[in-house]
Amino acid sequence: MVEQKQRVRRKESRAEEILACADKLFLENGFEETTFSDIAKEGKMARSTIYLYFKDKNEILKAILHRSFLSHMPIIQHESLYESRTVGELFNNAVIGIEKFFDEPQFIRRYQMLFNLAIKHPYIAKLMNEESILPTKNLWNKHCARLNVSQKMTDYFFSSLYSIFLMACLSGNIFGEENPLLDFKDFSKIYREGILQMELLQKKEDNTKAE
Repeated sequence: MVEQKQRVRRKESRAEEILACADKLFLENGFEETTFSDIAKEGKMARSTIYLYFKDKNEILKAILHRSFLSHMPIIQHESLYESRTVGELFNNAVIGIEKFFDEPQFIRRYQMLFNLAIKHPYIAKLMNEESILPTKNLWNKHCARLNVSQKMTDYFFSSLYSIFLMACLSGNIFGEENPLLDFKDFSKIYREGILQMELLQKKEDNTKAE
């Protein structure tokens, strides 16, 4: 039993090592430009070793995406989201969470790479949808259901959140340091305040009608 557990740990450790090497090379040299031989050289392992864990680069990329999603669960499932009492507060706290992603240059570079790949390769778009967008949307749906938000508004707010993230990633990728658009955190702060203000005005209007 002990030996079996040790073998499992060694296998998991080797797989993580492959993913770390591949992730590094994908970001430095590009996904399409990186080969199994490059990954093997980076990890100081035989090329055949990689095939014991992954059949191709798409499988590696899928595992990297899944690992990234799990590692960011503390942000995606932050307690502030569960403590939100209105959809405005929920949206505000969700955008604050997104802001934290922009403190991780590697995370942003990875998604910039993925967005570029998804334009050319439908499989990559499907992969992003399955491993990142849909799981996040399912969590968002649960939060909105708790607050009795309609499905239409739930979808609207999630689309808004993802659009903010997408815009910030792509504009940074396209323009770099010459980006003419607002810094993401400045933009999101204005957007969040606008949503909360709209909610406050709506509440006042509802109270006036009730009187």
